[in-house]
Amino acid sequence: MFNTPHFKVTRAGHHPVLSGKITVSATLPAGSPVLVGAGSSQTGMHDDGTTLVPLPDGSEGRLLFTTRKVITDTTVPLEQLAFDNEPVIPVLSGTYVDACHVEEIEAEGADYLFLTASDGQEITSSTAAGTRLTLKDGLWAVIDTVASQAVHGRLIKQLTPYTSGNVRIAIEVFANGTFDKIV
Repeated sequence: MFNTPHFKVTRAGHHPVLSGKITVSATLPAGSPVLVGAGSSQTGMHDDGTTLVPLPDGSEGRLLFTTRKVITDTTVPLEQLAFDNEPVIPVLSGTYVDACHVEEIEAEGADYLFLTASDGQEITSSTAAGTRLTLKDGLWAVIDTVASQAVHGRLIKQLTPYTSGNVRIAIEVFANGTFDKIV
């Protein structure tokens, strides 16, 4: 699939891979969440099935994960990126990328986890198993019980990080494409 040292799919989903056009303003790592089926009134994949966008806060729809890194820098030749420790050559913003359904992942570090905050939504090495998770600014975060947020997953367990000092967790991603709301 599209495993990296900081992101790993441990249980794939049963839905087919979807290809959609994606436009980003900053680099999006492989394994980033995107939304499908939200309709044109929300940020997400529009009804024509051709546009994927990074997942905004509290959105609903079917949650998918990009299979490749999406980059905005067109000054670096893609051929060079193949030799820059990239597991798969990235795609340019404004082009098509595949996104797949997953049921369980491992995620580590600031590219995937909301780590720095004082509002209680940050994930730390002491965040308990069973904690409900949402996505905040495209990163996994602890659900805010005051705000109304979609629940996108559950922390299964803390794991030994690949990079010393990082936080690494196993996440059960809610696979059915509908999310419970906290009110």
